[in-house]
Amino acid sequence: MLQSLPLDTQSIHNIRLRFTAPGIWTSASVSNFYNNSNKDILIPSWSREGALVKVTIHKTDVVSVIVSCSLRPIALDSNGIIAFFTLLATTEERLRSLLSLPSNGNRVTIPDYKTWIITMWHFGRDSLTEFAGEKFSITVEDAMHGLTRIYSKTFATIKGNNRERRNKTRVRLETQQYPNTTVLHALQLDNP
Repeated sequence: MLQSLPLDTQSIHNIRLRFTAPGIWTSASVSNFYNNSNKDILIPSWSREGALVKVTIHKTDVVSVIVSCSLRPIALDSNGIIAFFTLLATTEERLRSLLSLPSNGNRVTIPDYKTWIITMWHFGRDSLTEFAGEKFSITVEDAMHGLTRIYSKTFATIKGNNRERRNKTRVRLETQQYPNTTVLHALQLDNP
């Protein structure tokens, strides 16, 4: 049955990125976003086009970025990549403005989002047709400790002008990957 499922475009979701910005923790520690329990600085999360973005500045000057978009995965086609780049560029600019950091001054500099390292993402495809069977989830770990999952995923949709909420279930096939490379290289957009 799964072999005959029509599948949507390959996509990514639940993306984890990181970059280093020397001096950022010290510069940002005067903000109201300071977390006393672990010394991390938590920037208020924000959403755009179905993606929730969370940014954490660690005391080591490493910045972690999480893009949660499981309900609206980012398609790996030209429109999806442009939307992903726009999201990351907005994150870069938002970080710069929230922390009042100069873009090219002699203080802290946020690196270009295309050089950020993707440490993990869920890479896969959703079925194009709805699934009406019982909910299921199958996870397989390979020899390299990579995870492959096949599961039923429920999406809430709004139907018609009366804004009636309806749940749709589709089958999702995904692998959890650890590219540990720049955004451009992970998307194979850099020139060797």
